[in-house]
Amino acid sequence: MAEAPVAGERLRIHGAVPVAAVHAAVPGTLLAAGRDGIDIACGDGVLRLRVVQREGGRAITAADWLNARRDLARGG
Repeated sequence: MAEAPVAGERLRIHGAVPVAAVHAAVPGTLLAAGRDGIDIACGDGVLRLRVVQREGGRAITAADWLNARRDLARGG
C-alpha cells in the first residue's frame, strides 16, 4: 500500500496496475480519469489506480471516488 496526493487530495492506493503508454507528461501528472481508473504519469509508462481510500474513509474503486469528483472525470 502507498499514499500519494491526487488532484489535491491525499489517497491511499490499495490497487493499481502498470499501463504501457507513451507520454510527455511530468511524473505524477494526472493523465486521465474514468471508470477504468485514474491514470498517473510515471517516468516510464503509466500507473492506473484502481482502488483508493480517502483519509478517514474506506477503500473504494477509483470509479466510486470519481463519482464524488466529477470535475476530474475525463478519458479512460
